[in-house]
Amino acid sequence: MADLVIKRNHNMDPEELRRLLEEKFGPKAKEYGVDVSWEGLSARLSGPIKGELRIEPEEIVLQAKLSFTARLFKGKIEKEINQALEEIMG
Repeated sequence: MADLVIKRNHNMDPEELRRLLEEKFGPKAKEYGVDVSWEGLSARLSGPIKGELRIEPEEIVLQAKLSFTARLFKGKIEKEINQALEEIMG
């Protein structure tokens, strides 16, 4: 079971959304020591946050397990992710 699940509806072109996520979400993830590797419209997260971010036709889905230390900052991490998504998707 995931410690963190974020779902966001979108009406963007999936490839354009991926480009924006790579550009804005990737550097933010690095600040937390999280590596993001993309394959198609899915990104694998590794490090203190392990999981997957998927771009579906009308929704972005992030499911992740948090390390013990990351769980202590779950609220802040969730807030940062939501802020980044808001900046990207408006």
